[in-house]
Amino acid sequence: MLISNMVNTNKLYGFFLSAEDRTLANYFRNYLWNENEFLSKIKNIEFKKYGNDIELILLEFYINPNTIYLKNIKEIERFNKRRKSIGIPIILNDDNFISKSEKERNSFLKENIEKKLDLLVKKIKKNKLDTAYTKLKNDTLNNFI
Repeated sequence: MLISNMVNTNKLYGFFLSAEDRTLANYFRNYLWNENEFLSKIKNIEFKKYGNDIELILLEFYINPNTIYLKNIKEIERFNKRRKSIGIPIILNDDNFISKSEKERNSFLKENIEKKLDLLVKKIKKNKLDTAYTKLKNDTLNNFI
């Protein structure tokens, strides 16, 4: 399994990629971090604008995870108070991403990330975190336009 990680200490969003197939992993690493305009934009959002409790939202991309691994992937991870971070898993497979057009891929990313941000808002409220969640969500999603 090839795992890649890209986290910048001042930035709100970090990226994690997991794939069994090395060719797919290399393709998607380039796609997700270099070619995709949305992800290129959000990787520059700084955490300081949104409060003191969340410093990292890790977008975890899992490409064609096996069924055993898939069962253990949560909709959204628990907030890690010590690291001030939270993981947001996004599963990419043939049906929802790999075989799709560029427009369909961007649509999938936007819809999936928007859904996950709604779950994040619930976590923020539940844990009473000092985070401007409406601004965070709006700033993130405005990068799709």
